[in-house]
Amino acid sequence: ENRWLGVDPSSVDALDQAKRAATTEISVLLHGESGTGKELLARLIHRASSRCAGPMVAVNVTTLTPSLVASELFGHLPGAFTGASERRKGLIHAACGGTLFLDEIGDMPLAVQPSLLRFLEDGLVRPLGSNESIRIDTRIVCATHRDLEAAVEEGRFREDLYHRLVGFVIQIPSLRNRPADLPLLIEDFLAAQSPAQVLPKAWWAAFRSYSWPGNVRELKNVIRSVCGMSRGPELEARFLPVALRNAIVAP
Repeated sequence: ENRWLGVDPSSVDALDQAKRAATTEISVLLHGESGTGKELLARLIHRASSRCAGPMVAVNVTTLTPSLVASELFGHLPGAFTGASERRKGLIHAACGGTLFLDEIGDMPLAVQPSLLRFLEDGLVRPLGSNESIRIDTRIVCATHRDLEAAVEEGRFREDLYHRLVGFVIQIPSLRNRPADLPLLIEDFLAAQSPAQVLPKAWWAAFRSYSWPGNVRELKNVIRSVCGMSRGPELEARFLPVALRNAIVAP
């Protein structure tokens, strides 16, 4: 879970850039499709940075209720809104001294974006219901699968926040664009799930030609499922997704 496996030039380059970004305090934006390993690289950046002894807090912006995003990020005082009965630290504060990973930053509500911009510019957070700002030392690492430039043009994402976030952009390749990594990943996932098993020879062509729209996450889930459902020494093709099963040519 904590390793970035790759020998393909594109994945090696992404890892190298992440290691370099870790030695700086520059804002990092990880850009790639869902399932490519954006959070994995974000955690690697944290572990390789001078903040490694501090907390690593990860949150997917799409999982936050739009009306509560500001409270979740910046915290609130009692009575700040209906149901706020006690003081609560926000996620930025919870990651103080460490790293806050904001996944799918492109889905952040427009109304909350100015407050995040303010924090990125001066390190100040104002909890909801408070008149005072708190200085917090947290590094923000963001990720998205969206085209943020298009979101800026369409008015869904602030241009000033965009420029503040994209200090350093790391493009994370999709699995179909890192073909040399497929055998490595398959063997690693098999070793974790069922060390005695190997991928049948008849399956390899199908696995290589499949587009893997869910990327590494999909591959891992496929291996986990087929290992878990198969009985006996051989992996059973009937437990593969239909697209893969249909692509396998019987030996």
